Amino acid sequence: MKEIYRHKNFDTINKKFEEAKKDEFSDCPWTKFIPIHKDISKGRCPICEQKLDEIGERHTGSSIDHFRPRDNYKFLECEESNYILMCKGCNDVYKKSEFPLDTDFVATNLTQLCSEKPLLLNVREEDPLDYFELVFTEKYLPYPILELKRKRDLNKSSYAYRKAEETIRLFLLGKCHKQEPKESEKSLYKTFSERMETLHLHYDTLYELAKAIDEEKDFEEILQNNPKLMEYGFFKFLIHGQFRIE
Repeated sequence: MKEIYRHKNFDTINKKFEEAKKDEFSDCPWTKFIPIHKDISKGRCPICEQKLDEIGERHTGSSIDHFRPRDNYKFLECEESNYILMCKGCNDVYKKSEFPLDTDFVATNLTQLCSEKPLLLNVREEDPLDYFELVFTEKYLPYPILELKRKRDLNKSSYAYRKAEETIRLFLLGKCHKQEPKESEKSLYKTFSERMETLHLHYDTLYELAKAIDEEKDFEEILQNNPKLMEYGFFKFLIHGQFRIE
């Protein structure tokens, strides 16, 4: 998502955004950035890779998330760099207003942000390849899923290790067998089931390509038949060989 600043429309939209902020009777017009975010992410949630705004059995929706929650970081409410477009599931169901930190230090102004240590990956600034690998697994659930695991070479005592683990936990992108709620907990179970459906769909969509790469076979025909595979952020993991099939 670092490409946002190089987008052909960013400067124009950001200028309008900054001008609108000067109106004391206007809320921060962060929705102006939605088209750019969608363009950069190829219309997919940068967290779970769900296709945004699809209407089928459920509406995936999309909404601007304040990476650092505006209730606790008032000075960032109208700061463009704090916005990330997510699907409504990742934003409203999983992240909500949570923002775990690795230390007790909480920034109170822009200059202090570099000293703060969030335990959530900021896809605006960081590369997921530095923290995660993909795992195609059939081990734990009634159907196979694609899940994230922390990158194996991360030191267990490192900040990066803790960030990877917390990001996976909060967004329910891995270790799913350990987080399955009881069916009696209806709202939690429904949320869990929807996330599993998404991860199962990713498995089905990407498995053939992953298998070909894993077996060092020619996969050009697969991409020619389904060029949209390259729109996934997960595609980078496959091309870099940062995945495994269990």
